[in-house]
Amino acid sequence: MSNLLDRSEPSPLASARSFAEMISLQVLLIDESGPADEIEAVLERAGYSVHLQQTSSAHHLRSQLARDQWDILLFDPADSSWSLSEIIEVVEESEHDVPIIIVSNNIAEDQATEAMQLGVRDYVLKSHLARLGPIVARESRDQLLNSERRQIEESLRESNAILQATQEASGEGICLVSKEGKVVSTNTFFTLLWNLKPAQARSLMGEEQLLYHILSQLQDPDEWVEKINYLFDYPFASTRDEVPLKDGRTLECHSSPATSVEGENYGRVWSFKDITPHKNHQVRLAHQAFHDPVTGLPTAHFSSSA
Repeated sequence: MSNLLDRSEPSPLASARSFAEMISLQVLLIDESGPADEIEAVLERAGYSVHLQQTSSAHHLRSQLARDQWDILLFDPADSSWSLSEIIEVVEESEHDVPIIIVSNNIAEDQATEAMQLGVRDYVLKSHLARLGPIVARESRDQLLNSERRQIEESLRESNAILQATQEASGEGICLVSKEGKVVSTNTFFTLLWNLKPAQARSLMGEEQLLYHILSQLQDPDEWVEKINYLFDYPFASTRDEVPLKDGRTLECHSSPATSVEGENYGRVWSFKDITPHKNHQVRLAHQAFHDPVTGLPTAHFSSSA
């Protein structure tokens, strides 16, 4: 029988090393007289391939932030003529998301609290530099996750921009509805078809008032409500209908499920097109088929009089 006491969890340092082995580390130390060799040795023992540079002037810091991509910025406020807020301001000006860690001989609790509130990620006493490895591993991991999150967000923004452009290029009114039944997006042509101003449509986004506004313009709103309820019960169904409005127009409506390649349902796409001219043309053709073009009388009248 195995001894449970022999089982041990991996130490934070081991975890740090397993993650750190995958990456090199660019370290910027704002302290020309700081323990650069000790810091580099500690990080190398944690498994990093360290490239460390030191700086002490604002000019050099700005140029280094502009020239290179840094993973960690180390700072000792006790041995610097700079204040922490000045350092943070320069980093923010560079638009680089560089974690700042204080490495100092001594730091009071209130100073540490204030530093964390300003944006410092952590602090390490120079007498306990071994803590630096796990802290850097954590920050590197968070930076990687944040980078992936930003890439996903940028990809989503790009997809949304393409989707919006596609909607606006369509000659139909488009309305995207989530699977919960909330309006997610509409295009400009949709607002025109339903007598809405774009700002008004945006203010009603996700609200039932938009549905009420549409229902108020239908000749038969009860039939439309039945259709919506049917599509809620059968989310993968597609429909095509002609929708007569109170103002005399007729809209053609297509509704299709929004599904992924894997078949997961994300909602529904509604498209509307004004087919009033087409319907009027059909009525004229039907009238001409059964009426004399000269007199306008029904052709059946002539047949019965003959």
